[in-house]
Amino acid sequence: MRSVRRQNGVGNRWKGRIRPVLVRRGEGSGRGWVLRTLLTALVAVQLSLSGCYSPPRRVAELLVTPSAAEVPPVPTGQSARARRTDSPWKVAGDLDPADVLGQGRRVVVTQFDVEFVDLQFQPPLPRQLRFGPTLVSPNLIHMAVRLIGPCRKYTPMAEEQQRLLATELYNAFVGNLRSRGVNLLPREALQSSPAYVESRRGATVRSSPLMVLNVVGSDTGTVLHTRTVAAPGLCVPRECLHGNSTVDTRILREAGADAALAVRLRVGLFRGKPAMEQRSTIRLTTCDGSTTLRACHSLVSDLVVTTHSRFRPIVGWIQQVDAGAFSGELTAMVPTFLDLALSESKP
Repeated sequence: MRSVRRQNGVGNRWKGRIRPVLVRRGEGSGRGWVLRTLLTALVAVQLSLSGCYSPPRRVAELLVTPSAAEVPPVPTGQSARARRTDSPWKVAGDLDPADVLGQGRRVVVTQFDVEFVDLQFQPPLPRQLRFGPTLVSPNLIHMAVRLIGPCRKYTPMAEEQQRLLATELYNAFVGNLRSRGVNLLPREALQSSPAYVESRRGATVRSSPLMVLNVVGSDTGTVLHTRTVAAPGLCVPRECLHGNSTVDTRILREAGADAALAVRLRVGLFRGKPAMEQRSTIRLTTCDGSTTLRACHSLVSDLVVTTHSRFRPIVGWIQQVDAGAFSGELTAMVPTFLDLALSESKP
């Protein structure tokens, strides 16, 4: 009897001591399971959303002329809609760009800006992330990568070189339009328009400092800072590119034009090569309406134009660029870039 009582006594003494410990372990493991589940779900969502951009297009691939046997038939019905969805340009509007910029059309250029990407987040991956890591993140690896800067590419370029680049791209763009038979009105007709004078704000505009927090990527990386330079004789508009269709309608009426053309080309470097980047925009406006074209794919050269690079913590990789080669490659891309916009983009 004593031995039984002693055993029960020992069991009773330990029972009161062990029970709270078991309860605490159970609660802690439950909270840990919930936390691990949430983190796993967040990682799964990021992985499903990231890495979805296809690689940028190479100019050399687009310049190859296929033989007659390799030319696919003209798609119709559902296949036509699928091809339109995969078009290099996204179209918003009812106007046909090829008709608006057809032969003999009187066109006034109300805007021509070059948005130079001088700071970009580019991980060394086959495909760029759709959503990059945030500056402040619970993932210490992501946070260190963003803060220390091994994936950041900084491309300094003097203001005079950027202005020269904007001039050469504008001349190439205008020259290509003239070769298509477009009748471009002189700048005097534009500058005499009161609506144009009221809507301008300057020849050079820097992006907001808050853009360094941007996490939305493109097929060439995540843009963290830009500098927008207007072509000579033109100015950067006060409003965004999508908000100026009403102003352009006034301008084309005051200038006596059939259509108004507004262009913003985003350019930068992708792995040391010049790129006409995704989200470059062209807007066409007539008295019947407006159509906006937005580039869905970047166009990249095969020529490396960086002379040398050096790494600096926080800043990232500083890329020195051969300005002449950089400008020459981008200028040579303009006809191909415009051909894609006019031939493959239909409302």
